[in-house]
Amino acid sequence: MTPSKNRKSEPVQKPRWPASWHFGLWLAGVFFLYIIEALDRLCNLYLGVLLLLGIDASIFLLAAVSTSVSAFASVLEGSWRQLVSVTAAPVLTIGLLAALLHYKIDADWIHFQFTRHRYEKLVRVIPGGSPKYHLWKWGDTGGAAVVNIFYFLAYDESDTPLENFRRAQAPQARFGDLSARPFGDHFYLVTELYP
Repeated sequence: MTPSKNRKSEPVQKPRWPASWHFGLWLAGVFFLYIIEALDRLCNLYLGVLLLLGIDASIFLLAAVSTSVSAFASVLEGSWRQLVSVTAAPVLTIGLLAALLHYKIDADWIHFQFTRHRYEKLVRVIPGGSPKYHLWKWGDTGGAAVVNIFYFLAYDESDTPLENFRRAQAPQARFGDLSARPFGDHFYLVTELYP
């Protein structure tokens, strides 16, 4: 049997770039931006971090252009579902980033969560009585002619990490701006900033 010639042929749909790609591009840009500081500290990139920021800016530019073009094409074609899907990608990504920042979930916190067990084992074998205090070097960033930032993981049962940090260093030591961020269970990220 041959198909009837009177039947209307269905319009051929052009393949579209799926909206999930927009979301993926936005997520890649946010993820890369999120880990740049940790990469700088891990790899001691110094000015190489500018290259990473340029790559990240390119990802965001590509995501913004592709989202705009797809949104415009969706409006012209009257594909409202596609339009909602495409425009939701940056909104969801920015919302996810805002939630992570609000709850202080960053590369340092994630790194600590993955290595917490190791540090808890080390704390159990720290000699001396209570309150226990110990400091681990967690990297640094910066170099000549730029701000230097030093990171330390501190375990402080007295919950006064900045005072104990100053006391643990040499009495004549000069300190930059100090800050401490609690990670829970007497662990703190101590950051020292030298302008």
